[in-house]
Amino acid sequence: MEPFQIIAVVLLVAVLAILIYNSFFKSEPKKEDDKSMLMLQQQLQELSKTMDSRLSQTSDKMYASLRDQSSQSQQLIQEVTKQMGEQLRDVVAKTTEVGEGSKKVFEVADQLKELQNILKNPKQRGVLGEYYLETVLNNVLPPESFKMQYGFPDGEIVDAAVFVKGKVIPIDSKFSLENYNRFAEAADGADKVAFEKAFVNDLKLRITETAKYIRPTEQTTDFAFMFIP
Repeated sequence: MEPFQIIAVVLLVAVLAILIYNSFFKSEPKKEDDKSMLMLQQQLQELSKTMDSRLSQTSDKMYASLRDQSSQSQQLIQEVTKQMGEQLRDVVAKTTEVGEGSKKVFEVADQLKELQNILKNPKQRGVLGEYYLETVLNNVLPPESFKMQYGFPDGEIVDAAVFVKGKVIPIDSKFSLENYNRFAEAADGADKVAFEKAFVNDLKLRITETAKYIRPTEQTTDFAFMFIP
């Protein structure tokens, strides 16, 4: 209860006490009693007006305070809603980015799987090796200084030939993979040693195969290159 309300109640009780006292304990003439009663009524009316005014002011203040609090609450709710919306958009955007990243990972995985399938087939490995060889030559030499699938007069074909000062440098792509994979996957021990020897023998055979393209009488250099992708 507000302080002015407490004071008003106290005054009202005091006035009522005076009225009761005058009515029952004082034996003054009736005229004086009427005058006192009239004054008391006037005081009560004034007191009632004062209380009404105070209560009205208090109500106005209370309503104003409630309106302010409601406005602040609405602003707070709007701010929280806005922040939650922004955070949700960020989460959705990041989720989309993760989804795109996952898609790219799967694409790379598919490409690697396809490459593994290619490497299992010796003929396809040969085609892939020739492609890598051509890519390397294109990156370092002008087009007129080399030729892919260079043919000799007897019909023999080397994967590439580089032309330097009237000479032909033969380059053959070789891809010996089976024994190398066995060597790489084997545990330490006799098997690993055996697969290593087999891989070295494969390389020696590929070198011998490449050597057949050394033909000085046909303007080749006295050496040839073996390209290992």
